[in-house]
Order: sequence, then structure tokens, then C-alpha cells
Amino acid sequence: MRPLKLIISAFGPYQGRTELDFEGFGTRGLYLITGDTGAGKTTIFDAITFALYGEASGSSREASMFRSAYASADTPTEVELTFEYGGKRYIIRRNPEYSRPSKRGEGITLQRADAQLTLPDGRIITKYKEVNAAVCELMGIDRGQFLQIAMIAQGEFLKLLLAPTEERIKIFRRIFKTELYRELQERLKSESGSLRDSCEALRNSLNQYIGGLCCAPDDVLSVELAKAKRGELPIPEVIILAERMITQDADAEAGLDAALSEAEKQLGQVDARLGAAGEYEKNEAALMQSAGELKLRREQLVNLRENFERHKAEQPECEALSGQAALLDEELRRYDELEGKKAEYLALTEKHKAQLQLHDRRTSDLEKYRAKLERLKEEQKTLQDVGEQREKLLREREQISSRRDGLAGLSVSYADLRRLERELDESQQAYLRAREESGRLLDEYTAKNRAFLDEQAGILAKTLIDGEPCPVCGSVEHPKPAALSTDAPTEAELEELRKKSDAAAESASRASIRCGELRGKADNLRENLDKRASELLGGADDTIPAEKRISEQIVGLDAKLAALNERIHDEENRAARKIKVDESIPKGEECVKDAELEIMRLNSAVAASDARRTELEKYVRELISHLRYGSKAEAARQRDALIDRKNLLKLQLESAEKAFGDCEKKVVELNGRVEQLKGLLEGVEKPDTDRLRAEREELSESKRMLSDRRVAVGSRLAANRAALGHIRERSDELSRTEREWSSVQALSNTANGNVRGKDKIMLETYVQTTYFDRIIRRANTRFMVMSGGQYELKRRIDAASGRSQSGLELDVIDHYNGSERSVRTLSGGEAFKASLSLALGLADEIQSAAGGIRLDTMFVDEGFGSLDEESLEQAMRALAGLTEGNRLVGIISHVAELKEKIDRQIIITKDRTGGSRIKVVAD
Repeated sequence: MRPLKLIISAFGPYQGRTELDFEGFGTRGLYLITGDTGAGKTTIFDAITFALYGEASGSSREASMFRSAYASADTPTEVELTFEYGGKRYIIRRNPEYSRPSKRGEGITLQRADAQLTLPDGRIITKYKEVNAAVCELMGIDRGQFLQIAMIAQGEFLKLLLAPTEERIKIFRRIFKTELYRELQERLKSESGSLRDSCEALRNSLNQYIGGLCCAPDDVLSVELAKAKRGELPIPEVIILAERMITQDADAEAGLDAALSEAEKQLGQVDARLGAAGEYEKNEAALMQSAGELKLRREQLVNLRENFERHKAEQPECEALSGQAALLDEELRRYDELEGKKAEYLALTEKHKAQLQLHDRRTSDLEKYRAKLERLKEEQKTLQDVGEQREKLLREREQISSRRDGLAGLSVSYADLRRLERELDESQQAYLRAREESGRLLDEYTAKNRAFLDEQAGILAKTLIDGEPCPVCGSVEHPKPAALSTDAPTEAELEELRKKSDAAAESASRASIRCGELRGKADNLRENLDKRASELLGGADDTIPAEKRISEQIVGLDAKLAALNERIHDEENRAARKIKVDESIPKGEECVKDAELEIMRLNSAVAASDARRTELEKYVRELISHLRYGSKAEAARQRDALIDRKNLLKLQLESAEKAFGDCEKKVVELNGRVEQLKGLLEGVEKPDTDRLRAEREELSESKRMLSDRRVAVGSRLAANRAALGHIRERSDELSRTEREWSSVQALSNTANGNVRGKDKIMLETYVQTTYFDRIIRRANTRFMVMSGGQYELKRRIDAASGRSQSGLELDVIDHYNGSERSVRTLSGGEAFKASLSLALGLADEIQSAAGGIRLDTMFVDEGFGSLDEESLEQAMRALAGLTEGNRLVGIISHVAELKEKIDRQIIITKDRTGGSRIKVVAD
């Protein structure tokens, strides 16, 4: 990428529009960017970087800060860069986001960031992101790589030169993207720590399960168990101890199970005898109770039989009541039918009334439909010719619009002619001023040149000697030798004045050419406009200017167009109305037809409802004549009274029958129970219950003690078995985890530089040393030149100490005395040459890593002030080597010696009130 032309406007310290033409520097060599501190030297590189990538070159400058504080409100902030890449020319323009006064009214508005890239084939790419993507794709590098390759900032690389390993790791991580190796280191360290924690957790879990082992306090194994809980036994011996305790408790559990079974057997026998004694006492008490109840039930049975027979004699009356109630139920249904017919008659009457009303409304609607349909048909006749007039009006409007557009274009062209004439007038005035200045300078140069020549003659006359020939004319006589002038210029002053005179003449010539070009354009445009005006206006009229006639005709045509538009609008409304009328007539005819059909249907419905009402009225009168009671309620009350009497008689009979049957059944049951109990007690001896209870209590206590021991042994056995299972499981898991930890820990220590007895070099650092070695090799090709063969950079192999990270420390070899020492011992000038060499080596390496991308321009920023004359010469030779292969190198510096050594210069001056200005000095 080679910049050809840079245009900056209201950008940084530059107040207005400033152009910088790089093509004057050619295609290779050095040029100097010089000026006061803060004048805006680095801003040139900022502008190039911003144009390409939309960001500043440094982290301390943001795009939103580029708006010049000196710029006027109406001057836009933007950068335009014309550059060449691959032999093709590209133009890119950008503006940052900034606040500016609103163009409409008062207030401040936000100017959004924008970008535009013009390709060699004329295609244009717009929008910020799309332009950024296109630039990165074209150049093959992003902004970070561009800054690292194209800008050598001495201050930044002095930090790299003197930085310790830890700081260089961070720098190279950003440059060479070695973050993934650091992530691998961290992941290995994290995994090792996690496995270590897992081992510790498994050991704690094992100790917890060992602590859960238990045995009887008087057991001989309790001593070994105490050692195991204190951690004095290895895990295999703990497992053997747990197995012995489990075997011992299993044997004890079997013995206790046998003793419990025997105790339960004896207790069952005593419970059986106690049960028999209790059964005897229960039967004896039950016999006494049943005999007394049997006597009472027999007396009650006599009374209940008499009551049942009395209610049984009332059954004929109950049957008669049922027949009377059934007759009344039938008559109640006829009351319901009567109410239904009355309701139907009333509903039919209301329906008949509604039908008559609807018939009247539909008849009225039919008349309205017929009248509306007639009006629509009449209106349809008046709209038959719609559309013809509209087409005629449209053609007329098209003709007028075409003429009006032609006149408007002619008016714009006349405005362009007036602007061109004003520009011509300004150019003529500029030419007159340039011609006057050229004449003045030419006169001044002629006078000064004459004085200079006279002065030369005076000097020669002082050397003349009578009798010796003159070196000019050969005469040996010198009657009137020339005298010395008091105000003659020096040869340098005369040459400077000649350059100014030539420049003024060139400026006047350019102004004259410009005037000729503008006059030709104006004459051609005026001739063309007069011809077009004659065609459009129908001939010339010297009394009225053409522009005024055009304006008046445009006003007249606008009035005609407005009137035509109104008439066309009316015709369009009539066309729309015709469509609506044409659609409405079939709908109106349909409405008339539907109304006629509905009236016919209503006539039939009214006649049918009349006939039905007459029929219902006759049937209601016939129903009323066959009913005995005045209302349905009276008939219902009579029926309910009959049913209540019948239900009462039936209920009394059922209750008496049930009471008698239940009592009779109970007497039979009690009689059988008494006989059964007497049989059970006959021939049986009464048992000794107290003795049996005492024996059972003694056996129960013995069983409880055995059961408690059995529970204790069982609980201990279950706990020890569970603990043993967990101990075996955790022991196996701990072994696997310790083996895995050992492997991962070895990898982590290696990757993180923590191997005992080895240098502390991390994996990321080891990868970076490869890049660093290549950078040092590239840097030494220039450092040897700059230092006159004295110094060479070398990466330190041995670590300074075993406690800190190493691998990226930098030493310098002094070939004059054969010593090797730290780069921190270099002087200021030597350190500059070393850091510049290192920066150039880094730029070469990055450029190589970027796929062979080559930039045809480079900038070196500051640092030359610390060099002596010889070192400066050496640095210049090294930098000149960078220009091989058609590369331009721009040196940003204010060192005076560089101004003398580099002819091509960009000189930046700073004005306190008007911002900075640029002057280009090329070959």
C-alpha cells in the first residue's frame, strides 16, 4: 500500500482543508516529517490510519476526538486518502461521528460516522462495516498489524527492549496471539488443582467412613480399631480388621437369633394358657347377660304381635285411597294441557301481530327499493360518457408537463451559466493580480541582476593594472574602470529572487490558462442555451430577458397544470361514481326481488296463524267443560291429602311388622346363645389366671433383653458392612485419582515452568521464544550496521534466578571487548539504535507472518535526538536500507541534523489561532 494523496478537513490541529501530495516524493527513499512539538506530525499517520480502518493510530486518541478545535461550524471533519495497491488506485473517504450546528434552525445535531471506498473499476462501497471489511480483505492485514508494520514508535519499542520477561510475555501475547497457550497452561493448572482437591476430598471421605466403624467396648479388636481411626493402620489392614469385626458380629447375631426363637416359643405357650383362662371368664359373664336379656325380649314380643295385627286390618282403606289418587293424577294432566294451549294461543296472537307489522314494514321497504333503483338507472344514463374526457385531459397535462420540465431544465442551466461567469470574473481578477505580481518580481529581478553584474565588473576592475591586458577585453589601458556598487545582491539572493519570479510567472500562466478554459466553457454553454431558449420560447425577444420569459412561462404552465389536475380529479371522481352505480343497480334489483318474495311469504304466514288461533280457541273451551275443580292447585291439594293418608297407613303397618319380626328373631338368637354358653362351661375347671400372668411377665423381660442385644449387634453389623463397602469404593477411586493427578500435575508443572531443577519457562513463553529469536536475527542485521559492528542482541538462555519466570530476557554482545551484558547497560543513543533495530525486526516478522503482505510505505517516529553525528549516520544508512524495493520511509522528527540530511520534507508549522499548516518540499 502506497499513499498518493491525503486530504484532511477540520481534522486534529488542521483548521480547514489541507492537501498532502505524496506522489512528489517518488516511489522510494526517505522523507522527513518535521515541525514544532504538538504541531501535528503524528496526526498525518493518524489520518492515514483513520482513513483505512476508521480508528486512530494510538490507544489514547479516539475517532470522536478528531474534530478540530480551530474549525468553523460549517467546515466538515473528514479524511480522504488516495492510495495505490497492486498497481491499482483506490480512493477512500471517512468522517468520524461529531457534533455540529444544525443546518435547519438553531441547536446542535449529531453528524453520524460514514465511509466510502471507490474501487478502480468505479464501483463504490459505502457504510462503515462494509468499507472496513473491504479494506482488510484488500490489504490482508487488520489495523493492529498495520500499526505494527507501518509505524515504528521508538518510545514503545524502548519499553520492549528493556521489559522483563513478564512484560514481554504480555507484549508478545498481544502481537503474536499466543493467548491459547496461556489458556492451556491455566487449564492444566486448574485441572491439577481440581484433581488434588479431589484426592484430598477422597482421603477425608475415607477417614470419615473409617471413623464410622464400631465394635463392643469390651471387644479385643477395639484397640486395633482405635489405631485405624487415628490413621495408624494402612488401608488394606483397616479392611482386614473390618472384615474380622463383621465375621465376629455375624456369629453373635446368629446365636442371639436362636435364643430369641426359644424365648418366643415359651412365651407362646404361656399366652395360649392365658387365652384359655380368659375365654372361660368371658363365657361365664356372657351366659349371665344373655339369660337376663332373653327374659325381657319374650315379654316384649307379646305386645308387638298385638300391634301388628291391628295395623294389618287397615289395608283395604289404603287400597281405596290409591285408586282415588290415580283418578286425580289423570285430571291434573288435563289442567297442564289447558295451560299449555292457553300459552300457545297467547304466543300465536303476539306472533300474528308481529307478522302484520313486519308485512307493513316490508311493503314500505319495497317502495323505497323501487324508487332508489329508478334513481340509480337515471344516474347511470348520465355517466355513460365518463373516461373519454379524462383521457383527453391527461394527454393535455402530459404535453404541458413536458414543456414545463424543459423550461425548468433550461432555467437551471442559465443558473449554471451565471455561476460560471462569476467564476470567470474571479479568475480574471486573479490573473490580473498574478500578472501584476509577476511583472513586479521580474522588474525587481532585472534590476537586481543588473546590479549584480555591475558588482562583478567592479570587483574585476579592482584587479586591473596599467600595462597588463584586461582578462575580459584584452586592452592594456584602463581609462574608466567600473566602481563597486553599495547595494548589489549576493548570488544566493539573486537566485532566490529568480525562483520567485519564475514561480510568479508560472502562477500567472496557470491563471491565464484557467481563464481561457472558463471563457470557452461559458461561451459554449451560452450558445447552447440561446439555441434551446429559441426552440422552447418560439424566437428571440430582446425586450425581455430569456430567464424572465422562462420564469413567467413556468408560472403560467404551473397554473394550467393545477387547473388540469383539478378537472382530472373531478373526472376521476365521476369514473369512481360510475363504477359504484354500476355495482349498485344489480344489488338494488336483488333487494326488490327479495322484498317481493318476503311479502308473499308473510301473506301465507299471516293466513296460517289466523287458522291456528281459531282452532286453539275451540279446543280450550272444550277442555274447561270436563274439569271438576276450579283450578289445578285445588285439584292438587285434594290428591296430596289422599296420598298422605295412604302413606301413613302403609308406614304404620311396615313399622309394626318390622318391630315384631326383629324381636322374634332376637328371642330365637338369645335362646341359642344361652344353650351354647352352657355347653362350653360344662365339665371345665376354672384356671389360675394370676399365676399365668406372673410367668408371662418373666418370659417377656428375658425376650426384651435378648432383642436389645440383637438390635445392637445388627446395627453395628449393618454400619460396619456399609462402611467397609464405602472404604473399598473410595480406596479404589483414590488410587485412580492419585494416578491421574500425578500425570496432570507433571504436565501442568512442565507447561507452567515449575519443574524442579529446571529453568522457569512456561509453554507460552517457550512458543514466544521462537518468535523472539527470529525477531532478534532480523534486528541484528540492522543493529550491527547502526553500531558499526560493535553490538549484537542475544536472548539470555540461563535464568537469572529460580524463583521468577525466564526465557525472554535480552542481553547484548559487545564485539569490541568480547563481553556479554544486559541491554539495560546501553547508553541512551545505543538503546535507541537497539530499540529501533528491534522494532524493525518485529515489523519484518509480523509482515512475514501476515502472509508476505508488503507495505510500500513506513513511518519512524522520534528518538533521533539522543544520537551523536556518527550514530545518526549509521541509523540513516540502516533506514535507507528499508527503502530498497521501492519503499518510502517517512521519519517523524524535529532533530535539526535530519533536516540537513534529508531533502524531501513535510514541514508543519503551528499557529496559535489558526491551527497547523503543511508545506511540502520535494525534489
